[in-house]
Amino acid sequence: MRINMQQQQENNNLEEAFQEFIKYCNVKNLAKDTLIFYENCFKSFSKFYPQQAFVRDISISNIHDYILWQKDKNISAIAVNSNLRGVRAFLYYCMKLVYLSKFSIELVKAEKKVKQIYTDSELKLSLKKPNVK
Repeated sequence: MRINMQQQQENNNLEEAFQEFIKYCNVKNLAKDTLIFYENCFKSFSKFYPQQAFVRDISISNIHDYILWQKDKNISAIAVNSNLRGVRAFLYYCMKLVYLSKFSIELVKAEKKVKQIYTDSELKLSLKKPNVK
């Protein structure tokens, strides 16, 4: 009995689907650093969601649980969003190939850090003409 392509795609586990995604990224000639970023995000997600589980079973509820799992590990909201961006790219690829049902993945609210600015005296000192003698 032969399994047709659609059935085979529906039965992809997380690892198999991710390897297809990386192949696709290589075909698109994405930067090596981008591929490393995706691999790191995948490693984080696969610590939460088993690699042997079927991709078709991933839902928005799993993504919400993944966010909460990261928060329980005291991962900053900025890092959570970074991981979500990588996972989202992978899962949107899977959705495009109809490996799983479509849903939207939103980033979490992250507070922006206030940058330290120079005082007036520090600015004047830095703009002062240097003594070249």
